[in-house]
Amino acid sequence: SSSSSSSNLSSSDPPPAAALTTSPSSNPPVTGGPILTPKRPPAAWTKRRVPEGGEETRPGEEGGDRVQNYHDQNVARWNSWWVDAVAANNTEALDMLAKMPWSDVRVIVSSMRMMAGKPDVFEAVVRGVCRRADGVETVESVGGLTTLAWAAKYGNVRAIEACVLAGADVDARDSSGATPTLHAAMANAVPAVEALLNAGADPNGAGWKGDGAGWTPLTWCARKGQISALKLLLSRGADVDEYGGGNRTTPLTHAAMGGHVEAAVALRERGADASRRDADGFTASMHAGYRHPRDVALAAAVADAVADVEPK
Repeated sequence: SSSSSSSNLSSSDPPPAAALTTSPSSNPPVTGGPILTPKRPPAAWTKRRVPEGGEETRPGEEGGDRVQNYHDQNVARWNSWWVDAVAANNTEALDMLAKMPWSDVRVIVSSMRMMAGKPDVFEAVVRGVCRRADGVETVESVGGLTTLAWAAKYGNVRAIEACVLAGADVDARDSSGATPTLHAAMANAVPAVEALLNAGADPNGAGWKGDGAGWTPLTWCARKGQISALKLLLSRGADVDEYGGGNRTTPLTHAAMGGHVEAAVALRERGADASRRDADGFTASMHAGYRHPRDVALAAAVADAVADVEPK
């Protein structure tokens, strides 16, 4: 019987499997079984062992490997738990894991790419990162994005404001050279663009290769016809003739290439120079005529009587 089998267990035997399960009302926040409290402070295992002689042991030395291996195992477990908690949208688990001695802010920021469409999870993680001394300036391991760049990419104004209050650099560039404002513009997240500009972000901030080879927020919006973001950038001082997107192309030329009449009109109203030629010698009007030959309104918006004469 069950009573006789349990009476045969000695005090040194491991508890039965049922003793390690939790009731539905007290399920652990991370999948994979209950969280057991260690018998000694976890921080003790993050330090290298110092024997009585006073010399620090290191991996490969007697006593050092055991401590280092235990620490490495806990780091690996923590990484797995963190990914599981993000996938499960478990904010309570994420908060608990962020406070563990093995938590790695670089891993946390890198995991933000998993949080698209999860604003509650993302905001909870951002708040935790902002509380850390090394948080807001830490970059993720793939594209070099900061937490603020992820907030801009997701168009999350609350997360942007939290990062700004924590002292984040509003013009920090990722490994491709893109600024948070460019990320927000690419997402067509107008409130996010406005929040960044309100925090002092540069409205021009060219990304990638620079020298006219990389997109600026304005050239991107002009090419895509994102009129609300384009007008906002213009009202905040974006350079109406700054090259971006390669081939020495102005915002007006991008609007012409994309066939966006309203964007072209807005740029002309701000003084865009229709006579500017790209690296191949073509004006905005020439691109409009070639790509959209029947669009009379576009042709009128980008026309320049002098520049449209072919150079001899």
